[in-house]
Amino acid sequence: WLEEQHEVYRTRKYEADEKVHSFKYANDLVGIDDRYNTTVESLSKLQGAWSEAMTERVQVSAVHRKLKVLAEQPEWAPLANHLASENGALRSMLSRHDTLVQEKGRLAIRYGVKHPEMVRVETELTIAVAQIRGAVGDDVSAKKAELDVLANREAALKRELDRAQDQVEGLDGRRIELKFLESEAQRNEDFYKDLDKRLSEVDLGLVLRANNIRIIDSAIPDGIPVRPKLPINLAMSLVLGLFGGCGLAFFMEYLDVTVKTREDIEQVIGVPMLGIVPGVAPEEMRALPNERDRSIFVHARPQSTVAECMRSIRTNVLFRIPKKAAPGQPHPVRKLLITSAAPREGKSFTSCNLSAIIAMTGSRVLLIDADLRRPAVHKRFELSNEIGLGALFRGEISVDDVIVKTHVEGLDCIVAGPPPANPGELLGGGFMKRLLESLTTYDVIIVDSPPVNVVADPLVLANLVDGVLIVVEANRTSRNIVVQAHSRLKEMKANVLGAVVNKLNIQTAGYGYYYYDTYGYYYTEAEQAQDAARNKDIKEQEIG
Repeated sequence: WLEEQHEVYRTRKYEADEKVHSFKYANDLVGIDDRYNTTVESLSKLQGAWSEAMTERVQVSAVHRKLKVLAEQPEWAPLANHLASENGALRSMLSRHDTLVQEKGRLAIRYGVKHPEMVRVETELTIAVAQIRGAVGDDVSAKKAELDVLANREAALKRELDRAQDQVEGLDGRRIELKFLESEAQRNEDFYKDLDKRLSEVDLGLVLRANNIRIIDSAIPDGIPVRPKLPINLAMSLVLGLFGGCGLAFFMEYLDVTVKTREDIEQVIGVPMLGIVPGVAPEEMRALPNERDRSIFVHARPQSTVAECMRSIRTNVLFRIPKKAAPGQPHPVRKLLITSAAPREGKSFTSCNLSAIIAMTGSRVLLIDADLRRPAVHKRFELSNEIGLGALFRGEISVDDVIVKTHVEGLDCIVAGPPPANPGELLGGGFMKRLLESLTTYDVIIVDSPPVNVVADPLVLANLVDGVLIVVEANRTSRNIVVQAHSRLKEMKANVLGAVVNKLNIQTAGYGYYYYDTYGYYYTEAEQAQDAARNKDIKEQEIG
């Protein structure tokens, strides 16, 4: 059987080799690899040359178009002076023209317009201007001729590039079929070699003498398995799984240095925790009709868990800010700075929603976007950002012009405006202090500032307000970063009221946050109206 199969695959190998040979000569594929590499290299060079020609043609076209437009203008001097840097003859004409203009000025002092000398100089000036215009037109025409040459060169290179691409595509198609035939021939050759080796082994076995090994007794299998030992393996797996799982959990907890609990805020960082802002489910966000309602979530969903958490934060914050009126003010104005340790921690979301929840109690609230580098408050309230805090600092507008009302009753806003070139100098130049002192008609002023560890703007603003609130994103922000931000604020002797943990998943945060998830918000509209009336009475009493 081996001899028969050996002969069969020898024949198949021969036929496959014949097919490869015939296909190569029939399709002119002898030395196809070298030809293919040469063609591809030529294609690459043509592509580079065509790209350079196209770029040069576009540049010359732009120059020609500009020169043509300037040449059609009545004023010829700017274009002529520009072209004279590369045209010696035109430079001489301009020099001659300047000499005639000077001579005309000298003669005009002594003679009238119709004097022969004045007529001569005027005639020469007219001829000089005509010569300059002619030289300028020649330069424009020369640039047009250069553009035509470049366009023809680009078209010729494009034709050569198309031909080279067609050659590569044709060679690719024939190489694919050739590779298929070669692989079939290689497979038949491998089978033939394997059979030849096996046949040689059989012939060698016939030559060797038989061994002297024989079977005396057959082995009797034992009914008890040697391996695996199930009871021992189960006990070991249980112990290893228990201790290994506990060890892995403690190790993962050790590696995780992000803020997750109240202890991380109060013990490690050293500031009181004023509240949490739970994350909003995506389906709840999609249920709101527009982006403004998604940003000012507490106004669109006043009975949500987020709104209740914001009310708790409002109470804690206002309780920690003293109610002492400044000299010359009719009633106390509480000023609060909201910042974060790092970007994208929900600082602007907290500022906007905390301002809205305070305004919903009947207080007059002003929200100032002091993040002059990456402002975001105007996007959340869908306000224009063309005129804002930067224009006010530059003295272009007044305070009344920059204050805009929002869709939340009692909440006004000052947007940041276009980013200025020197935001740090604007905030630290005394303008912000005078602005905050002039806003005496509001009960609460909230300032949204950049992150502490990124820029120095919050450090400048920290001493202008009554308190600073740090926003920390749960399970993302490192404790070391928040500690560094708190240390920088303390170095500036800022009154750090505490921190707010944002985007916390209260369903997985543990027993301490069970209240927010289970009972949620049950603050009725009647109670909200009573709360608003009570705050209004307190405000009137303070003014009185």
